[in-house]
Amino acid sequence: APRPAGARAPDPVGPPPRTPATETLATLRAAAESGGLVAIGYVGADGVAGHHVLAPVRVTGGFVTAFDHTADEVRTYPLHRIAGAVPVE
Repeated sequence: APRPAGARAPDPVGPPPRTPATETLATLRAAAESGGLVAIGYVGADGVAGHHVLAPVRVTGGFVTAFDHTADEVRTYPLHRIAGAVPVE
């Protein structure tokens, strides 16, 4: 279910999520369609893994465009750098 306007996304806890690529893509697409939130594990260009909580808007062409609640801005991430994605309740 979409989060009410102004509601704060939870902070990520624990290790960054790791899921198979097909599951990651399905989770991101489902969240984009439903307006849901996902926690992702993301490996930066420096090789360091981190967390982000996203509200995906579009998943296309090897990228996900989302409002990143962790960074508090819209960002586009290459799918090959996302190590996993899980829905946020």
